[in-house]
Amino acid sequence: MDTRREFLKRAALMVAVVLVLLRGFVCAADLPKPVKVFLFAGQSNMEWADAHRDRIDPYPDFRGAGAVQSNVLFVSLPRDGEAKAAWGPMVAGEPFGSEVTFARMVGSQEGGAIAIIKSAIGGTTMAYEWNPEAPENGQKLYPRTLQLVRESMAEAYLNRR
Repeated sequence: MDTRREFLKRAALMVAVVLVLLRGFVCAADLPKPVKVFLFAGQSNMEWADAHRDRIDPYPDFRGAGAVQSNVLFVSLPRDGEAKAAWGPMVAGEPFGSEVTFARMVGSQEGGAIAIIKSAIGGTTMAYEWNPEAPENGQKLYPRTLQLVRESMAEAYLNRR
């Protein structure tokens, strides 16, 4: 039990560190306009493997959420065989997750640009694929997510200068 508690503490600390680093990169003084960056990372509930954009509009609270949101920058972890991750406007993919409605709500309230980095793959485990102390296991999602964040933030910084 103590090992699991220690693991959860370390994982929470790592997420906090990443968020602090993201804020520092995005709010640098030489950027023309601050952009708030949000990290969406997790397993199947973050991925929403059974959510499809052609099924959004029948739900009144979500009608229109599948439309392109040009005020929201989006990048996600590439799957095997996909090209390198690159920023683009937020659009509901196949599948999509909570990032779509989150972007619509927060993007409309912020008045400025926001950015979302997503790293989510269903059927993965915290103890195996997401474990920062065993990055060689499984799909290596912990180090892949850190790499995605670093590369995406560097690209965003260079493109905003």
